[in-house]
Amino acid sequence: MNAPDRARKAVPSFVREKRLEQALAELGHQLYYSYPCRLPCLELQLLVSERGREEISKYDLTLLKLISHGIQSPEDLATLTGLAFERVESFLLQKEGEFLLEHSKNGWSLTSLGLESIRAGVPLRAISRAVRYCALTHRLLPHGAYLQPFDLIETLTAEKIRFQDLIPEPETVPLTGLDLSLYPDRRAVNLTDETETIMEVRGVAPAYSRGLLHLSGKKSASQAWIQWGADLRAYDIASVKPLVRAFNPDRPSSGGSEKTKAQAILNHFEEAGADITGNLEINHLGLPTLTLQGGSDDFFRSNALGTGRPWLAICGTRQYPAIPVTGWPLTPQLQGHTLQVIVANKEMEERINLVRSALRHLDKFYDAPPSQRPTNTAREHLTVELGDSQVSRLQDEAERFQLKPLQAIL
Repeated sequence: MNAPDRARKAVPSFVREKRLEQALAELGHQLYYSYPCRLPCLELQLLVSERGREEISKYDLTLLKLISHGIQSPEDLATLTGLAFERVESFLLQKEGEFLLEHSKNGWSLTSLGLESIRAGVPLRAISRAVRYCALTHRLLPHGAYLQPFDLIETLTAEKIRFQDLIPEPETVPLTGLDLSLYPDRRAVNLTDETETIMEVRGVAPAYSRGLLHLSGKKSASQAWIQWGADLRAYDIASVKPLVRAFNPDRPSSGGSEKTKAQAILNHFEEAGADITGNLEINHLGLPTLTLQGGSDDFFRSNALGTGRPWLAICGTRQYPAIPVTGWPLTPQLQGHTLQVIVANKEMEERINLVRSALRHLDKFYDAPPSQRPTNTAREHLTVELGDSQVSRLQDEAERFQLKPLQAIL
């Protein structure tokens, strides 16, 4: 068995975060949800063939070829090769132990592994390997999954599961993902580079692999990811939806608190100067949304949770989706969920639309190489895209809400 290397250190958190950031940046996605999960999988006990590192000796190759041509007795093999009978008998027993030969009442013959060894010119060994196989995608799990907690179903207890939801193991799981042509890099799925074929599945045990479940998208969550250390795999969002822990607004805010999570979040926004129109709403993926009628200038110029941008550049409108946020001091309440804040006031919507439109144009301007930018300066670019009157209005909003990136340009 190739058990995971327990001495290997876990991947540092900044490496995990960087890998996720890169994947989201390539797609232009934002993160909506991030929380531990238990993924249904199978632990498979396999018999695989692996190439030896040295070529088959000419004597061994000669004996194997003679057997492949129907020479089945050790006496005949010794006579034809001139080797001592004891040497031939020792060879036969050794290769039987390596699964290259098998013995029957008719004599010795090659196994499929023996035939492959002759073709390859190197000895192929039959080795027992344990691998982990995803019951949802029907693919082998990446190497990083072997460094994370893993629970066979028979070992799960109520204390281990606690509040976590489990997807029931499917009644049937196709093993089509054992096709090794799907994995150009064998080591990425915890096999060796020398692995040639999977000969036999000798055991199957249902289990759960613990990882991090992320939901991302452009305007809403549309893509799921499961991450094991630095290994990140895309999943269909519908298949893992049962793993998403819906935000429960009625749970206590913190240990011993009489406030619910919803009350704590609403109080935070009220104290910050937001004008709240109602209660938190929970969308189809269990993520919370808050609608504002407006708020004080101090609120809209203050930085949104976990970001360096003011609420004026974060809140959603009918034109722009809310940018999902999470962070202190609401981290204990959100616990892996993000919050989307929407403004339903027409006057405030116009301000937000103008600021977010300007920031979007600036992002495109700065993302382009200097030689490919359409204008010499960012202000000129905004004037071209928005017009003089809108730039003048934008300058007023930048002063009013102390939007330093825009103030510096305008």
